[in-house]
Amino acid sequence: MLARYITKRNGNKVEFDLSKIENAVFRAADDVSGSLGWKKNDCRAVAKSVAEDFEDAEYYHDNMTVEEIQDAVEELLMEDYPHVAKSYMIYRYEHQIARQKHNDKEFFEVIGNYQDGYWATENSNKRSELVTTQRDYLAGVVSRDIARNYIFPKSIIKAHDEGVIHIHDMDYAAQRTLTNCCLINLEDMLQNGTVINGVTIDKPHR
Repeated sequence: MLARYITKRNGNKVEFDLSKIENAVFRAADDVSGSLGWKKNDCRAVAKSVAEDFEDAEYYHDNMTVEEIQDAVEELLMEDYPHVAKSYMIYRYEHQIARQKHNDKEFFEVIGNYQDGYWATENSNKRSELVTTQRDYLAGVVSRDIARNYIFPKSIIKAHDEGVIHIHDMDYAAQRTLTNCCLINLEDMLQNGTVINGVTIDKPHR
């Protein structure tokens, strides 16, 4: 049975769209069309054929991940169109590198621009010139990437990027229970005590 839903990289379940496979294979075929003597119609025919083969393959299951689908497409291409398969693999790899480069760029920005720019003013409670702060920011880059791709729905991230809403402390979101700042009930702490790093702090005696 053809997969009705797939699992995206961020964990969201979305309705399966066969045309995306056809479009991706068409781009891969078009990239090597010159060396194969193919025209646009030939590329479309290959793309349609692979998409139909995917649709007819009964062992593909519901809720497949994006990576599983791409692996399956590679397998189908290798059977009849090895040159297109190679192009598809390169296309897939380039997208993977592009996703990684976003993180790499942020890493270098943290280290190189701690005295001015975004990282100098990202949090007024942190001194960006301190090594400890820079280490915290570097960890935050990874945490924010996890939050954007695996925790928050794409619709929420889109609204955040467009300024419709603001996700506070996104660089702490991957830890889920950890926050950078909060409003503390001081009266409760002073009257009933609290716990810091597993140590019980009693109510002040005076």
